Amino acid sequence: MLETPRLVDKELGGGVLLDIGCYCLQFVCMAFSGEKPESVQATGFLTEKGVDEAVTIVLKYSRKRMALVTVTMAVQLANQATISGTKGTITIPGLMWCPTSLVVNGKAQEFPLPAPPQPLNFINSTGLCYEAERVRQCLQKGLKECPDLPLAESELIMSILDEARRQVGVVYDQDAA
Repeated sequence: MLETPRLVDKELGGGVLLDIGCYCLQFVCMAFSGEKPESVQATGFLTEKGVDEAVTIVLKYSRKRMALVTVTMAVQLANQATISGTKGTITIPGLMWCPTSLVVNGKAQEFPLPAPPQPLNFINSTGLCYEAERVRQCLQKGLKECPDLPLAESELIMSILDEARRQVGVVYDQDAA
């Protein structure tokens, strides 16, 4: 992955945070119902070109709750999400960005995807048809934003990404504008 231009070239918005970190933070924001974290602590490594290669973010929330996000383009991680709380654990195993199963307190549930009409560039990409359908439904209703992911939540995700980039030391030309 360290040779993929969209990941490593600063001019293309390279870096792991903007490439896959946004999906992880969207999941966290969904789990915390769009609540703004009390603090954001990020650390990581930059490539020779100055984009983020690996980043870990700790988000601290009210009522002694936390989220931990780790993203990297250098190695293959488990690509899963886990929510642990006083009432149990929810795990989304493998392909967190487009899952087909969910494990709640040890009980698995499967959510098969429709068969792709043609070869895919990325595994499970047919799962994106649900997002496209939801956008179509919102447009048909004349909505300017989707209630499932309101603009305020998108702005929150971007503010966390921007703060993590700042702490790690990633600066794009556009940041100076």
